[in-house]
Amino acid sequence: MKGLRVQIQQLSQRLDWHYVGLAAVLLLGAVLRFWQLDAKPLWLDEVITAIFSLGHSQADLPLGVAFSVSQLKQIFTLNSGASCAQIAQTVSTESVHPPLFFCLLYRWISWLNPDSENWIWALRSLSASMGVGAIAAIYWLNRVAFSASAGLMAAAVMAVSPFTVYLSQEARQYTLPMLLISLALTGLVQMQQDLHSRRRLRPAVWLGWVAVNSLGLYIHYFFLLVLVAQIMALGGWMLWQRSSLRHWAAVGMAIAGIILSYLPWLTILVGHFSRPETTWLSSQEADWESRIAPIYQAIADGWSW
Repeated sequence: MKGLRVQIQQLSQRLDWHYVGLAAVLLLGAVLRFWQLDAKPLWLDEVITAIFSLGHSQADLPLGVAFSVSQLKQIFTLNSGASCAQIAQTVSTESVHPPLFFCLLYRWISWLNPDSENWIWALRSLSASMGVGAIAAIYWLNRVAFSASAGLMAAAVMAVSPFTVYLSQEARQYTLPMLLISLALTGLVQMQQDLHSRRRLRPAVWLGWVAVNSLGLYIHYFFLLVLVAQIMALGGWMLWQRSSLRHWAAVGMAIAGIILSYLPWLTILVGHFSRPETTWLSSQEADWESRIAPIYQAIADGWSW
């Protein structure tokens, strides 16, 4: 009996140190992402994000004319009367992105209510916060899929990754898809575990997977690639395992739920794919250098850090 108490005490101590390590990793990741958050100047895409997320449109910009600094501050002032529906309408006609990130950022800035000196920090702080959340999500994914130690190592790598730190300091919808992808894959692993053990399916897991993927599609169009990859991976595994018809029906209902949730935006998605801004996706004229440029540019950027 005494030996059992000693083993329990040792296990408790290991768990305590494990979570102390996780807290330290999250703190380090937060410091790296929020440190000097407003030091670098905004670039064009961040300016466009600011315009939409502050409740304005391109019609509010004085183009082709000189204007004063005071007028510039007015452009980057929160329009407190804007609604998510209005922001979505503006984004649908003046951008080629889904609207949810801009609506979330509008609510975030409204909550922070920054002054004229701190609005750039406020604009980027949502992405930085989602970057910290992505560290916790990658920990959870690897813990569910492998082990607690693997989760801690994955979280540590993401916390200090130069590229994820860089993306977390951009007022763009990059870190939120990272967070949602990690959560979606966690749900996918848990769904696979349910199907493999042939136990009762957990509704919270399956509904959560549907909700996360639906939100991801309203954040960034490239999330569609993530969804297709998940369906192919799960479908291939089920074919290999010769899953029952009941399990196929459950997966089909989950996929149908995601599709139904996206129907209100589907026509706008099709329209965006035919816009001039997206012709590079199907262009046959791009040479090999332009196709591989993102690869060596990413390596060079990482090396510079």
